[in-house]
Amino acid sequence: MPYFIVFILLLSTGFDVLAVNTPVGAVRFSFLLFLLAAIWMFFFKEFKVSKVGLIIFLLIIFMMLISTYFSFSPIRSLSYIVWFIICYLFYFSVTKNAIRQFSPESIIKVFRDLGRLQILGCIFLKVLGVDRPSLFFYEPSYMVIALLPYTYFTILQFKLNNTVFKLIDVMLVGILVLITMSANLLLSILVVILVGYLRPSFKSIFILICFSVLSYYFSIWYYTNNSDLLAFTFQKIHESPDIIASLLERTGNRWPRTMIGIDVAKEYFNSGIGLGAFADFSIYYNVYKDYAGGFVWNEPRGFPASNVFIELLAEGGIGVLVVFLIFILYTFFSSLKVQDNKRYISDWRKIIFIFFILLMFESSLLRPYFWAYLGVLASFTALPNCSNLKRLNK
Repeated sequence: MPYFIVFILLLSTGFDVLAVNTPVGAVRFSFLLFLLAAIWMFFFKEFKVSKVGLIIFLLIIFMMLISTYFSFSPIRSLSYIVWFIICYLFYFSVTKNAIRQFSPESIIKVFRDLGRLQILGCIFLKVLGVDRPSLFFYEPSYMVIALLPYTYFTILQFKLNNTVFKLIDVMLVGILVLITMSANLLLSILVVILVGYLRPSFKSIFILICFSVLSYYFSIWYYTNNSDLLAFTFQKIHESPDIIASLLERTGNRWPRTMIGIDVAKEYFNSGIGLGAFADFSIYYNVYKDYAGGFVWNEPRGFPASNVFIELLAEGGIGVLVVFLIFILYTFFSSLKVQDNKRYISDWRKIIFIFFILLMFESSLLRPYFWAYLGVLASFTALPNCSNLKRLNK
């Protein structure tokens, strides 16, 4: 599939607000693009799925249907299952098949260009006066998660000897921190550095120490010379006697949403309360318990649980969660048999791993870009050998 089409498909996974509301949820514009791509692949017999992966996925659907019998809102749960199937058939499988003829370097170039375009778009919106721009994403935190591959390869370009990314990309990531003031972006940068450089070697330890010292003094300088949200965050961390408490406070109502999610998961461990039903169910759950700690703006009821694993356990029960994790592990480790491109496979595994860390602070597994990135990792099992790659990319 041509580079430009793949670029447009992956770009569209971030079109959160470009959607039409229906009784069973919002139909995203990206779904229509991926549907057309799937039809094109079927017509030219380029749409392939792993038999083992498909069996595991069908087992997930079976467990979801069982959970729906106990659902607080069966119609909502059925619509959740429909969109879960769409995510697998289109965002995951189309992406996997669309890029299987790309070389690993070409895949990285796609994400480099995506990152540059989206950050430049945010800069343009900021100049126009838009506060904390996020393009077509619901909010900056979602955009930050979608930009994780770009952030990863930008930060680690020196360690990986990556010639695709340049210093300009480091500057763009820094600008993105300033204009979005996203705690998720700071967290993703920190985790990328730890994953990339945390090694029992003098060089790695030295780099981490230098980064820690520079970050410490930069944060002091920033909050003493600025008065925005990022400065407030740094100030709270430095001045608070309890750093953990100040960090949890910065997350807003995410922590209370996690706590109520844990309580629901414990009580409905076996069957769950119904996929997609958590927000509505939480309004009537444990109403005499104050999860917000007395702060009205931290009230978690009426929102999804702010952790995809806890949310899936609370909504679908232990069976759904276990089989889903088996699917993820299969996608992770089926690429072990691939002898070529091990370095790139390792990088994409790390990206998905960091993705899951970030999703522990967000909700919903039905993010198109999440499934698309899983498709990228799965595509390495279908990549041609190195000699074919050289021929295809001449």
